[in-house]
Amino acid sequence: MNATPHAKFVPVLPRRRRDWEIPAVDAYERLVEERRKEARLKARWAGTTPYGREIFRRMLQRAWTLCEKNKSMPEVILQLEAELQNFFELRQEFILMLSKLDTSEVQTSEVQGSEVETYQDVSWYGMATLLVLRSRCWQQLQQKQAAEPGGALAPIGQ
Repeated sequence: MNATPHAKFVPVLPRRRRDWEIPAVDAYERLVEERRKEARLKARWAGTTPYGREIFRRMLQRAWTLCEKNKSMPEVILQLEAELQNFFELRQEFILMLSKLDTSEVQTSEVQGSEVETYQDVSWYGMATLLVLRSRCWQQLQQKQAAEPGGALAPIGQ
């Protein structure tokens, strides 16, 4: 085979070692920004444990995947309610996280007591219903966004 390649070659210009430059790293600024972000997250989720946050995250993911499978709403709600009840000792944390779920970081600091009191009387079934409805609404919104020219929304869940 004597075929000539169709690639266009670019000549490499050698540079002497003394002409090499190491770009300045903005390590300090990144460190400060990372610490600010950690402080904001710590303030946002104050009153919760890492264990509770992980279980809650998994329940959100579970609600999302069950809704994606297009199961009936009552079936999904009952299944999620049963799974939530396995963690009855985390009920107060779930209520706190549920009250802060769809608020921005600025709103979260203002919410503290009033929103949490609103959710105090929510049953396990009510919590499961809120998680399922939230998942369904976001999925439908993403489907509509994807259908329109201009792209889809990024998934939720910070």
